[in-house]
Amino acid sequence: MHTLLPMAGECKYRVNRYNDDATPLPATLISRLQLSFTEQLMSRLYICTGPHCRLRGADTIRRALEQAIWQAGLLSRIECIASGCQDHCAVGPNLLLQPGGQRFHGVTPADVTRIVEMLNESGV
Repeated sequence: MHTLLPMAGECKYRVNRYNDDATPLPATLISRLQLSFTEQLMSRLYICTGPHCRLRGADTIRRALEQAIWQAGLLSRIECIASGCQDHCAVGPNLLLQPGGQRFHGVTPADVTRIVEMLNESGV
């Protein structure tokens, strides 16, 4: 069994592999681990901001997505991230949903509400 020992500096605990004493984890460390786990489960919408998608309004779509996600109360479940080119320039602006790899092509500001509603209904 590994135990955690106090340390100085930013990292408050270290694993002591030579002691079999089963010391419970501090509540603050448990809450940090839970937060880290929650962040890993968060869905991410990557919006292409390559030159072709930018010319077709990717920045406007990103702002509309962020607003729609906020209005739907999904900030804790969906994160909108500007990405580089997604190599689908002919059908942009493009969105990529991770995990899962679902793609949306030719997205317009009018599509944003429908996409966010669909994500909310699917439990993302």
